Amino acid sequence: MFTTNEKTFHPIPPLTVATSAKPREYGTGHPGLAPLLKDYYESVKSHAFAGASARTQKVYESAFRRRVLPTLGNLPITSIKKSVVKKFWEEMATTPIWTAVRFPDGTTGYKPSPTLPSASTLKDALTALSKVMECAIEDEYLSRNPTYGIKPHTRGQAPQTATARALSLEELETLLESITEGPYRDFLTALAYTGCRFGEIAELRSGDVELTERRIHITRAITPNANGVLEVGTPKSGKARYVPILDALVPVLEARLDPARPDKLLFPSPTGKHMRSNNLSRAIRFHEWRGDVKKFPVGQRSLRFHDLRHTLLTLLAESGLPVHDIKSVAGHSTLRVTDIYTKAGAKAASRAAEVGSQYLAGANRPHTE
Repeated sequence: MFTTNEKTFHPIPPLTVATSAKPREYGTGHPGLAPLLKDYYESVKSHAFAGASARTQKVYESAFRRRVLPTLGNLPITSIKKSVVKKFWEEMATTPIWTAVRFPDGTTGYKPSPTLPSASTLKDALTALSKVMECAIEDEYLSRNPTYGIKPHTRGQAPQTATARALSLEELETLLESITEGPYRDFLTALAYTGCRFGEIAELRSGDVELTERRIHITRAITPNANGVLEVGTPKSGKARYVPILDALVPVLEARLDPARPDKLLFPSPTGKHMRSNNLSRAIRFHEWRGDVKKFPVGQRSLRFHDLRHTLLTLLAESGLPVHDIKSVAGHSTLRVTDIYTKAGAKAASRAAEVGSQYLAGANRPHTE
């Protein structure tokens, strides 16, 4: 236990398992002891995550560093059995994200953040661990992957769908009206009416907008690296795409476009730099009033900026836009991802049934002489 700034923090208690680190044969035939997970990870991480994009590699590295290493890092590779992973996986959902910290006495430990990890964070951590375990199999430390068969947990509730995270039109209007006119409201308006990811809007430039054709070309995005430095790269899918310009966004774009400066950031921070989500949240005091816009069940995360993306895609599905078109606008890699919005499209199907039935009954059929 450590005390700093009148706050007490406890280092994460590592999982304890019965181990007998007996000498074993490496793949090369030389005797030795199984390495600790934290040391083995450093030696194989570039190989373990090699098949993923640069962006995804950073996600895996962050998840492994923040979720896996504090708890499992000091265990020998050979001690990481399925029972250990299962216990780790079950406890992750109720354990805050831990941040490494150096205390005044020179020792190091971890302090908890105020929120629980999201479902995506949990999934990223397990996936990263699975990939490292595959390397352990190749190196003959393990005979099978201990992460296989681990089922996602739901913290006692049904998993929340993307459509359940979406705002209604009334809620969206409430959110935007809660922000003073200026760069922050403009940024969130762009998020809401394009369905783009935060980093895509933050990197959007004047030359990307084709106002006459009512479309925006999304070719880049910014993401923070492991040190928190923003880097410009491709969108999450790795591919460029077009998103529509809805009427509600036109006035904002017209006020910000500068044809003479195509490289000008469209939605910079007040200091002229890329907008950061934490700075935006702090500037508008989002955590203080977001619960007034939309409340979620106990155990679910509060409203996030990313929910504006779910909002636009859900509204497009409700409008009856074909799923392939939604996939293109969203930049999803497969239709399987887009299919999470098809239940929203059920409303469109119900309307279509009514209109189609009336047509076939002759109510709206054009008369011919």
